[in-house]
Amino acid sequence: MGDLVEWLECENLLVLATHPGEEVLHCGALIARACARGRPPLVAIMTDGGQDSALAEARAQQARAAAMALGLPEGRLFLLGIHRGTAPQAGSALFAALVSGLHFLMWSRDCGVIVAPAAGDGDAASAAAAARTLADETGVALMRHGTGPSRLVAGPAKQAALAAYGLPPMPGEEAYLMPFGHPSC
Repeated sequence: MGDLVEWLECENLLVLATHPGEEVLHCGALIARACARGRPPLVAIMTDGGQDSALAEARAQQARAAAMALGLPEGRLFLLGIHRGTAPQAGSALFAALVSGLHFLMWSRDCGVIVAPAAGDGDAASAAAAARTLADETGVALMRHGTGPSRLVAGPAKQAALAAYGLPPMPGEEAYLMPFGHPSC
């Protein structure tokens, strides 16, 4: 796993999260380390985190505060604003627009790796499908994030980012990163 993390830290990353907070829970230590090494990733959060505008705005403010705590410079966080629970399905016009928008973001920052959620239900399935489509179209590496141990310790930056979302401290290690298609996917 150490070689994988070192390789990822030498690449320009696009971290795709399904909902606000996921980028911190699953990739906060990776984001903080990449920023500290001078390679801040792009972070795109697909949904707004709520069905009403007040909750969505609160989540957006939390996401900005968490990004700042991780050391992510302004202009590297993208809130895509899709209403939670309404992410587009593969094959739809909105899905094509999502992939096209992510493609532009990657191209504008020369991203060589996408770190995205593994397939799941609803919004997560849409994010995983968009990431796979994007990787297929661009030829970049595709990694998945999840909930198992890795060698990235949840340090002070991640703890501060968790606090920005009102989440409790997370002792121990961060979520795992695996290539899509790995037997445990």
